[in-house]
Amino acid sequence: MNVQTGKLIRNCVVCGRRIVITLYPDKTYKGGHFFGKLNISKRKKAEYWECNRCFTNNSDVS
Repeated sequence: MNVQTGKLIRNCVVCGRRIVITLYPDKTYKGGHFFGKLNISKRKKAEYWECNRCFTNNSDVS
């Protein structure tokens, strides 16, 4: 079984750490947490990604 995967390199918005996200054909991913796109200006958008460590630390806060 040959499953093609892709890779994305992004930076964590919280700590700045480089994260490598593995993309799978069924549109799932592993390696970080995606929260959507932010409008920076009328013409620019940024993606909001957090590394697993920051996501875990932030989800512990009530």
